[in-house]
Amino acid sequence: MATQKLVGAAIDTKAANIADLSLTPDSKFLITGDRTGAVKVWDLEKRAAPLHTIAAFKRPIVYFAASADSKRFAAASMDSLVQVFDLESGKKLREWDMKVPYQLHQQFVRSLGFSPDGKQLATGNGDSTLYLLDVPDKADADDKDKDKEKKQDKEKAPDKKGDGDGKKSEGDPAR
Repeated sequence: MATQKLVGAAIDTKAANIADLSLTPDSKFLITGDRTGAVKVWDLEKRAAPLHTIAAFKRPIVYFAASADSKRFAAASMDSLVQVFDLESGKKLREWDMKVPYQLHQQFVRSLGFSPDGKQLATGNGDSTLYLLDVPDKADADDKDKDKEKKQDKEKAPDKKGDGDGKKSEGDPAR
């Protein structure tokens, strides 16, 4: 019988029952999810405090998947949400609400898996369906954030012809 040994020091997660976990393909990070819906990313070299703690969900985590390049990971929760995160920053890149009206009482997503190129995420669902979802990379998500910020800045900017509220002034004949 082979002797088993612990690889490195144990990690005290201080979590409320680990619900699921996943090692990244490069074996550098461990991703854990607990019954409170919190996601933690652990650097396996340092093993001290988590690299990221993300209050991602309101209900327990049920599944994880890491992309083959170890740059992103996906998590699914019992509230039927699927979220994709950038591993390095912990930033949420995308979210899908997978609730089905006639199945609100049960967990919908049963499994997750990234395509080898990381551009799609497959979900295995409680109604025997499979979904393939397009996954943005970090640059795509950053571009969308910048576009959103520009739009918000433009909406806040004063109108050059009016009084700053986007309306024409009283003396403007075009009104």
